[in-house]
Amino acid sequence: MPRGMYPTQFSNATVLSACAKLSSSFQGRWFHAEIEKDRYINDIFVGSALIDMIHGYGNEAVCLYKDMIASGFNADGITFVTILTACSHSGLVDAGNEIFNSMQQEHGVEPVLGHYTCMIDCLGRAGRFHEAEIVIDEIPCKDDPVVWEVLLSSCQVHVSKKGSRRTLPFRP
Repeated sequence: MPRGMYPTQFSNATVLSACAKLSSSFQGRWFHAEIEKDRYINDIFVGSALIDMIHGYGNEAVCLYKDMIASGFNADGITFVTILTACSHSGLVDAGNEIFNSMQQEHGVEPVLGHYTCMIDCLGRAGRFHEAEIVIDEIPCKDDPVVWEVLLSSCQVHVSKKGSRRTLPFRP
């Protein structure tokens, strides 16, 4: 690295996000070790990017999130979207519900459309459609097509997990 040029928390978060988007876990793990060595590991931007990078490892993401909170760092809206997405994709519905409910009550973060759609996806993937309906009723902007796209998409994932498409009443 050229003299006088050092990575910042933002450049670290960007590299981790790139690793996540490219599904490059080897490079991501290597870069994670470098971040720990450089002591950026407790930065909220880096922590959010790390949670995003270990997408698919929901339990690890929840542990990392809880460690971040226990260390005294405040979670922001982006952190919550990231952890709720990890919960959704890993089937951690109860953990996702707990984190979603803590956003406003414990962290003072007002849920926005992205948070609601993460919860709809999480509940829909698990087949908990009644609870997804309750979340939809809470959304201030129910007419946003993204809400319905997420719900239908989560239905498809739920049906695919069950191994049969015959469970959908509108399919021949």
